[in-house]
Amino acid sequence: MKKILFFSVIAFLGSCDYYNYKLSVINKSGKEISVLESNDIEAPSANYVAYYLADWVAIKPDSSRTITKPGKEDAWHNYIQEGHDKKLYLYIFETNTLKEYKNNSIQELVRIKKYFKSYAYSESDLDKINWTVTVTK
Repeated sequence: MKKILFFSVIAFLGSCDYYNYKLSVINKSGKEISVLESNDIEAPSANYVAYYLADWVAIKPDSSRTITKPGKEDAWHNYIQEGHDKKLYLYIFETNTLKEYKNNSIQELVRIKKYFKSYAYSESDLDKINWTVTVTK
């Protein structure tokens, strides 16, 4: 009986999902936005624009959203370090613009610079702003 309980506890702990909730984006732009995060300036996301229009992704004006990364406390650190430039790139899109290009890949929109704003942060830059990015007009 003890063996069954032990293995059940180990199986449960091994199946727990961990996410790092360190990064927050505050929308003070007055427009609904969506955010693509990347550890590469080339924006390797294969998602289509429709993903960034979803209610759970878009950020309404005067609202905020936490952007998660799978992993424990070092998830964002590892993600940034895996990139060539050791930076986190954020591409901010107005959802109205995304609607015009809904059949395109988000990579294509980054390539043709259809984003509202872009930011590049080193990990120390993010520490200085307490991992909170405020998007303004």
